[in-house]
Formats: sequence, C-alpha cells, structure tokens
Amino acid sequence: KKQLIEELNHFKTMVHDLDEAGSRYRLLVESMSDGLGVVDQNGFYTFVNERLAEMLGYSTAELTGKRVTDFLDGDNQAIYHEHRVKRQKGDSESYELTFNKKKGTQVTTIVSPKPLFDAEGTFIGSFGVLTDITERKQAEAALRASEEKFHKSFHSSPDAIIISNLSDGRLIELNEGFERISGYSREEALGRTSLELNLWGSEADRAAMIGMLTESVRVKDFEFSFKSKSGSEKVCLLSAELIELNGKPCLFSVTRDITGRKQSEAALRESEERFRLLIENIREVFWILSVDGQKFHYISPTYDELWGRSRQRVYDDATAWLEDIVPEDRQKLEEVLDYGYLSHTSVAILPKYRVRRPDGTIRWIRSRAFPIRDAAGKVTIIAGISEDITKYIQIHLYNM
Repeated sequence: KKQLIEELNHFKTMVHDLDEAGSRYRLLVESMSDGLGVVDQNGFYTFVNERLAEMLGYSTAELTGKRVTDFLDGDNQAIYHEHRVKRQKGDSESYELTFNKKKGTQVTTIVSPKPLFDAEGTFIGSFGVLTDITERKQAEAALRASEEKFHKSFHSSPDAIIISNLSDGRLIELNEGFERISGYSREEALGRTSLELNLWGSEADRAAMIGMLTESVRVKDFEFSFKSKSGSEKVCLLSAELIELNGKPCLFSVTRDITGRKQSEAALRESEERFRLLIENIREVFWILSVDGQKFHYISPTYDELWGRSRQRVYDDATAWLEDIVPEDRQKLEEVLDYGYLSHTSVAILPKYRVRRPDGTIRWIRSRAFPIRDAAGKVTIIAGISEDITKYIQIHLYNM
C-alpha cells in the first residue's frame, strides 16, 4: 500500500511538471516576436501562433486546417514545394517566402524550418519560425532603385563627374562626360590624381577650391580654368562635396564646361559695346518704346542736344516729348500717332513736326518707327529714329 501511494504521488508530480512545462511552452510560443506554424505531412496547418496569424491578417482559426499553398502565389508555391521535398529528406535550410495577406497585400518572410519524423523515421510534417522581413525588403528595393537612378544620372550626365579618395586624391570613379571634356579615357584616368593628369589650368584656382572645401565641405559653381589632355584650356564651373563611400571619406565633384557660354557672353558684350558706340555717336536720336507707348526703354544722348532737355524727363513720362511740339504740329501728329498701327506695319514715317526748345529756337524733326518682333512674330517693342531736318527745311524755303 505504501508503495502504491508513493507511485501515485510520483505520478501527480510528473503531471504537475508536465502542466508547468506545457504552460511555459505555450507562453513562449504566444509571446514570440516571430510567427510559428506547424504543418502535417500533406502541408496543412495543424497549429499557428498569434503572431503568424497577425502577420497574415487572419485569425488562428482561419489558418488552422488550411494548406500553406492557399496563401501563396504561383512562384512562391513552387519555392515552398521545392523546400518541402528537402525537408522530407531531413534538410533544414532557411528560405525566403512571400505570403498573400487577407487584405490583398503581401508579407515577405524568412522561413526557418525543422522537419519532424516519427519513431520509425517517417516524415510526419514540420514546424517553421517565420520572420517578417517586408520592411527590410522594401528598404532594399528602395535602395536599389536609388542606386539605379544615381547610376543612370552619373553615367548619362553631359557634365564631367568624378569621385576621388580624399586621402590621396586618386580617381576611383568617373563618367563619360569626364572622358569627353578631359580627353582622357577611363583607363588612363582611374587611379591617378588631378595633379598627375594636369587638369588645373591655374594653381591659384586649385588652392582656392581647397580653401573653400576646408571651410564648408562644399563648393558650388566655382569658376576655374580646366586643362584637357591636349593642353587646351576650358572655362568650367565646379561643384564639389565631401561624402563617405564604403566607410572612406571621398570627394564627389561635378564639372560643367561653360566655354561656349562664356564665348557667347563675350561676343554679346562686344556687340552691345559696338552698338552703344554707334548709337551714342550718330546725329539722330535712337529710341526704343513699349508697344503701348507708355514707356521708353532707351533714348540716345542726342535727344538732350536736339530737344534741349534731359532724357530723364521722358523716361519719367513717356508723353513729355509731345509737350515741346508746336501746338498745330502736335495736333496733326496725335491724329496719326496710333501705337496699335505702328505694331502692324513694317515701318511708319510720321509727319514732320517742329520742336520748340527752352531757348525759344525751333527745330524741324522727322521720325520713323520700326516694330520689333520675336521668333513667333509677336511685336515686343517699337524702335525708332528721329532726325533733325531743320537745315533741309531752311534750304527748301530759301529756294522757293
């Protein structure tokens, strides 16, 4: 009897220990941050924890009894079947699997499986721990997309782009724009420094750029002289910034060739200077007027001499020049002075008119107007010339 009681007490202790172990196991399974699923030999879920149900957007009841493949698309079904065959042979290789969630989205996981066998070694199923790597995969995809955009921008840019080590200044990457502007091939330039390639047309420019980088780690649109392989020099704009690449400090720089633009600007300035000298030394008054006649954009200095008044008066009030015209001539002039008409003709010759200057003297004036059109044919300004014809009038009257 005593032995029976001891055996009963031992049995109760075993049951209690098993209950405690079961409780600890359930607590562990349900508190896991990863999903846990158990499937039978036919691929049906026999158990899923709350975390796996949450990952897929279903309840545990909705998942239990369903095939794993019910939640996979065609490609992922093939992956699952491939690894299921491996598990039947005892393989526990982890693999990536993407599930379709209840709401139509997807969750990507890393499956860490463990095959299950009975006492006779027959495969009876497996369990697997599923880690949600969706955010990581999205971040990797975003990084790949960003790198692809950078790669395309880097290599398709017409500007010269180089990346060099900060420690020794040696070029570690360059694009076709650099090859075109510098004249050096990729093979010739990589591994060498800008000094070895003799790219700086001026040591002062190089020193200034280094100084700016030292102060602000960034240079923006620094104009400098760039020397190509052939020895010819180009005017370029340099933008550079210190970056970190593979844990090493590097210099990322973009050089834009503006030689053509600078030449065009110089030619324009030269042309404008020649035009200014011409206009300011002719005897006629050259003027530029807005299409509506409300503003003079330019009046040449001869106006001051011819009208006997300052041009500023007309700049301030575009109609002030009319006040000096003899009244009967002004009336005739205003009758034909239609700025709308001036905008629709190739050239307009205005009636002769007399200007009374502050000293009381009279000057006879003849004016011609020319509408200036843009590429689309739209009139943008009206240009004109007013000339002093007093002598011609006097000669004409004398010969009458």
